[in-house]
Amino acid sequence: MKLFKNSLHKELFMFSMPLLLSMLTQQLYSAVDSMIVGMNLGINELNAVGNGATIATSFFIVSGAFEMSCDVIISRFYGQKDYKNIVKWVKNIVFYTLTGVGFFSLIGVFFIGPIMNMLSIPLEIRHLVKLYSVIYIAGMPLIGLYDVVRATLISLDESKISFYYILASSLLNIVLDILFIRYFSMGVAGAAIATVLSQAVLLMISLTHLLKKIKPYHNEKFKLSIWIP
Repeated sequence: MKLFKNSLHKELFMFSMPLLLSMLTQQLYSAVDSMIVGMNLGINELNAVGNGATIATSFFIVSGAFEMSCDVIISRFYGQKDYKNIVKWVKNIVFYTLTGVGFFSLIGVFFIGPIMNMLSIPLEIRHLVKLYSVIYIAGMPLIGLYDVVRATLISLDESKISFYYILASSLLNIVLDILFIRYFSMGVAGAAIATVLSQAVLLMISLTHLLKKIKPYHNEKFKLSIWIP
């Protein structure tokens, strides 16, 4: 193909493919929940998961903003070989994400009733929508941090491993969905817990990878220092 005659075009294509595949894979979470719930539970549970996922994912705009910010900032520092500022940013990334996303998570949990009223959720499934949404939104800080850590890895030229992590979390979500719903009979709560837990597990793995990645950049002990680039 003419596109790949230029080595730069080839490198850009190879870099972008994991990002595009990651975006597609992220859509699997609610789709898998709906599929497994639909196969093992009733129509009310299926509708509850669909409505609950819509409510929950609307709050992830906040974590998306953090993710994009980290991508831009870390990429700039990495291109400039400014490793000191990379370390400073990564050190504070947990604080910024957990507090920022956590704040909106609390809003979602406490105002889930008015939100369902605004969306005219049917009364017969409202308790199921609330159960699914509250668990999902309560786990949003961990999921948001997972997205930010992956964005940081991509900025540090680790786009392929970032894709492997999100693929692994999607597969783990499927296994946990089947386990919690079919065998533990946890209903829609099991679907929400599976989604949060699968990403929390991969958060620990990806965060460990990130800390190892930046370890050569500094010799000082880990210390939180609120810093804005």
